[in-house]
Amino acid sequence: MKKLCLLIVVMFVFTASLFGNTWIIDHQKDGFGDNMKTPILSTTGYSGSFSNTVTTSSDLAYIIVIFEKSKLMNLGLLEYSKYPVKNYKYEYVEMNIKSDNGEIHTIKIVFGTNSFIIDDEGYNIFLNLIKNNNKLKVYINVENSKYNFEVNCIGFTKQYNSLINQ
Repeated sequence: MKKLCLLIVVMFVFTASLFGNTWIIDHQKDGFGDNMKTPILSTTGYSGSFSNTVTTSSDLAYIIVIFEKSKLMNLGLLEYSKYPVKNYKYEYVEMNIKSDNGEIHTIKIVFGTNSFIIDDEGYNIFLNLIKNNNKLKVYINVENSKYNFEVNCIGFTKQYNSLINQ
């Protein structure tokens, strides 16, 4: 499943770069590149930055892929807008999310193969925040790396409702 998620993340980085920061319904691909029956919802953004011991405020891109049937999300972060973050030694890290009203929510996310997995309670919290806000600010601090980006939530609810009615 983790390898499939990574393949989907890479595929959507290229596809979504054509549209930029909109929510897109598509289908998972099988090993042959054919559409599977399970629809997914994704967005890509280029409004982020990251800092670590080598760089400060460098470009960060992200992609969020929602697997509604599995109740999980995949969050891919791309340093310099092209290199996936490397696997950290931690099983869980905290993702801090600031909503439109300034309220901060913290969820635990799992580091998979070159991306983060958001499941269980974190999935429900993040999904509700995306549904009920215009923009979310996200901050993740792992070891010496800090990741900041904004998620445009406009148009999400319409696409999400279409997704669940397929």
